[in-house]
Amino acid sequence: MSSRFELSPAEAAFYDRHRSYDRCYTLTQLVRWPAAELHGFDGREERIAAWAGGEPPEGAPEKAAALLSRYSPLAQVMSAFSHALRRESRTTPYPLEELRGASARRGAG
Repeated sequence: MSSRFELSPAEAAFYDRHRSYDRCYTLTQLVRWPAAELHGFDGREERIAAWAGGEPPEGAPEKAAALLSRYSPLAQVMSAFSHALRRESRTTPYPLEELRGASARRGAG
């Protein structure tokens, strides 16, 4: 998204609230892909939740495990948002405050 266009007040508010989406989506994929590789597609969300809760990622190299630990809380929130958006309601609000909290909890900044 870009703010270089002339935006209405509603569009500007939407932009301000969603400006972290691309970053959060990318970091989520950096967690989800290795989780699926290490634990299978069906087990990945369970593992992400465990990592978000503080369980260390097993089976990953040390630096990769640090990345998984750091960004798993954010990935857990984004995964829940994506699921709700696709399966429950297209008007599911973007969880900005939850994402900020998840980032702060594990230093995902």
